[in-house]
Amino acid sequence: MKRMVRILILGSGAALLSLPAGIILTFALAPFWSWLEATTGIESIGHSGPADWCYLVTLMVVFGGIAGPLFIREWRRHHAA
Repeated sequence: MKRMVRILILGSGAALLSLPAGIILTFALAPFWSWLEATTGIESIGHSGPADWCYLVTLMVVFGGIAGPLFIREWRRHHAA
């Protein structure tokens, strides 16, 4: 039970850190989104900013970058015992 609470806290913390970082990074990647749209034709940036899927992709990458190492460390900690 203690391990599950720890994983829940780690996941929640990673999600809370990912939200603002993901939003800022999505806007910072505006030139990339414009290039992607021009190259592939996939609607990625409009007059009001990046498309919704751009936020989702960026958020998933940021969350994986934050949560991945934390969960790997937790997994190793649990299996080392």
